[in-house]
Parts: sequence; structure tokens; C-alpha cells
Amino acid sequence: MLENSLRKTIERDELRLLYQPQLDLVNDTLVGVEALLRWQHPDFGLIDPGRFIELAEQTGLMIDIGEWVLKTACQQARQWQEAGLDICVAVNVGHQQIQRGVIQEQVENALHGARLPASHLKLEVLENFVMENAGASVVVLQALRDRGVNLAIDDFGTGYSSLAYLHQLPIQQLKIDQSFVRDMPHDRGSQAIIRAIVALGDNLGLEVLAEGIETAEQRAFLVAEGCHLGQGYLLARPMPGPAIAEWLEQRTASIAPDEA
Repeated sequence: MLENSLRKTIERDELRLLYQPQLDLVNDTLVGVEALLRWQHPDFGLIDPGRFIELAEQTGLMIDIGEWVLKTACQQARQWQEAGLDICVAVNVGHQQIQRGVIQEQVENALHGARLPASHLKLEVLENFVMENAGASVVVLQALRDRGVNLAIDDFGTGYSSLAYLHQLPIQQLKIDQSFVRDMPHDRGSQAIIRAIVALGDNLGLEVLAEGIETAEQRAFLVAEGCHLGQGYLLARPMPGPAIAEWLEQRTASIAPDEA
């Protein structure tokens, strides 16, 4: 039933994007947002991607859905730019978009259609997929990087990265999977993995961003260990695109009296 409904999501305008702010954990400033896909189903309400992304990949629908996400996110980023907000938007890329060789054209069309500079777009690719297709991934990712698009490895630490390939990838950022953030600072194994990822990123000259920060204790641990970028419910919940400007205004207003 979901598969049949999924085939009609775009024409029925049932897909939605929410945007979760990503912050500098030291100075509390906005460094970007991640576009998060939701499905507004007429019968089941708002459906998280965990319930339909794998189905979309299996049925080949992720190419069209991924294209919609790219175009919509770029259009929103352009609206922010026109409103005077310099915000880079991160978009998750589906396996099929890379495997079938459509991602470069989709990115180009999305940037051109929105009149958005490539520097305002970041593509996030899963660690496992990149490592399983290392040779082809380097070629595709390098072409995107040459275009000026920013690149990140998502859910880093959950796969089996080869360091020989990792340093060849034209990426700028590693994203620590939220499972490690959730289990620390009390789980020593998660602490060790986070320290290792931060050290790896530092040695390779890469940014490191932690996902799923929900407590002040987690934030303090990450900052102490040298991870200065993050996102999570402690910092900000996902919100519709137009709400980002209001959220920034409220933050500015709440900080200003303290600084005065």
C-alpha cells in the first residue's frame, strides 16, 4: 500500500522538507542546515524517512524523489539568500542517484534552476555506500567538488572505511553517527570512537560534525574533545524553511541582552 502511494507522492505534492540547524558548538553560531525529508500521507499523517526511503530505493523511486529534494532545498536556500541569510543547505544523496550516473545532472539542474551558488549546497553520502563503491565514488564526488559543491560523509563510524580510500575522497566533513553521541559520555566505547574520529578528521584537515546532540553533557564532552560542530534537539529541532529566519531572529534577540 505504501509503495503504491509512494509512486504518486510528487504529483500529489505530499513530500515535505524540514530543516535542522547545524551550529558551531563553541560560539553558538549557525553554520548550515540539513534538509530532512518527510512524507505527508493523506491517511497516515507525517511519515519519517525510515519507513519509506528503503522502499523508494528498492523500487527505483529514489531518483525522482532525490531530484525533488535537491530542487526544493536549493530553492529554499535561494530564498534565504535573497532575504540576506547566507545559509548552506545539506542534502542526503540516494545510492541510485550516484549508481545510475544522474547526480551530476540533477545537481546542475537544481543549482541552475534556483540560481544558487554551488558553495551553498552540501551533499551527504553514506559511509558504507562510498566504501563499497570507492573507485566510482571518487570520480563522481571529485566532479561535484570541482563544480564547487561541498561534500560530507554521513553516519561516519558505522561502516568500514578504508583509510587508503578515505584520504582520496574530495570531502570536507565527517558526520559522527548519532548512535555514538547517544551512548556517551557514559559509554567508554563511544567516547573512544568519537575521539578517534575527531583525531582522524583533524589529521586529514576535515571538519567533524556530531549528530543527535540531546543533552548539555553530550555537548560539553564533544567540545572538550575538539568536535566543534553539531546538530540535535538540544540545539534546534527540524523546522519548515520559512521558520529558520524567525528562529534566527529569536536567537539574536535572546543573546543581545546578555551581551549588553
